[in-house]
Amino acid sequence: MGKMKVFRRRKGFSLIELVVALSILTIGLLG
Repeated sequence: MGKMKVFRRRKGFSLIELVVALSILTIGLLG
């Protein structure tokens, strides 16, 4: 939930940050 709030605060988050976030989620699901 905390991470979602951070993304909401930052209206313009870079694409790189989005990719990193997805990578972390993917690793979490696989691991």
